Amino acid sequence: MSRGTAPLLPDGLVVVVKRECETCRMVAPLLAEIGATVYTQDDPAFPEGVPAIHDEELAVSWHHEIETVPTLIRVVGGVEVERTVGWARADWQRITGRPGLGDETHLGFRGRGIAPPALDIGPRNPGTDERPVAGLDRAQGNFGWRSAGARRHAALSITGHSRKSSRSRSLNGGSGAFR
Repeated sequence: MSRGTAPLLPDGLVVVVKRECETCRMVAPLLAEIGATVYTQDDPAFPEGVPAIHDEELAVSWHHEIETVPTLIRVVGGVEVERTVGWARADWQRITGRPGLGDETHLGFRGRGIAPPALDIGPRNPGTDERPVAGLDRAQGNFGWRSAGARRHAALSITGHSRKSSRSRSLNGGSGAFR
């Protein structure tokens, strides 16, 4: 792969996570259920029980502008059509097409007299809002960015969003409009 070539994302759902992110650890039990391709930024063994691709060189994260984890992306025909960062139950339910995702019904426990496992992620939880810091300098050198701060600033100028907010982006029709 050359420095300027973005790795292709597979069609379907893609999630980028890292163990160091509390929200990622909280959503990890959902990842097997949604059948996503999972990329992990830091620990190749995370998340447990789900095959994950170690984004060791941070090529996927860098080229696909992953600045907050977890990031959930829907890809159709090799093109990203929708994305959300952090945990926003309604956004994850919409993007995955799973209406009960993240509440007690998603595991099939309602009405069976069985207590659901401890999965209290609530309706919203911001993700870890940082570039993969441990490899940022390496990624900058590998992929030619002089300043991640400049890239973040440019992205924020376009979107008008605070880096601390959980946001969902729909790219229907290539509009790039944020909701």
